[in-house]
Amino acid sequence: MESYKPYQNIRLRKYDYHSGYFFVTNKTNLAQNYLIGENHTLIQHILYEQVKKTKGVQLDYLMIMPNHIHTILMFNDADLVLSEFWRRYKALTTIALKQLGIISESLWQKNYYEHIIRNETALYRIRKYIESNPYKESLSLREIYQDIQTSMR
Repeated sequence: MESYKPYQNIRLRKYDYHSGYFFVTNKTNLAQNYLIGENHTLIQHILYEQVKKTKGVQLDYLMIMPNHIHTILMFNDADLVLSEFWRRYKALTTIALKQLGIISESLWQKNYYEHIIRNETALYRIRKYIESNPYKESLSLREIYQDIQTSMR
């Protein structure tokens, strides 16, 4: 039986989350395949709209899989910090799918994975990871980041 792990804040205390490149991955609630067909199009559209209306935020890369999303977001002195931007996105997509009667609870798992992209090598490798994700779902993020760390030495 798995032991309960309390929520841990993964954010760096002194980092300015108003600026930078961020890799974000979020699974759907219970890893259900909600992100297919019209749902896929809807959550993609909501992200595009959220980016468009948030000053200082741009979308670099996006891949929506049936049960998770990968994105690279660029923040340049943005109106919102990353966590608030992502919280709003999750709320908007959850509300939209609830209104369609597709879900009754949150669309997303509570936590999400974020990574600050600090250089061009990391950006390139994360884009490659996202691009290959549909074909290589068994490739782990840990392997990718170990590879990035090795290449930076």
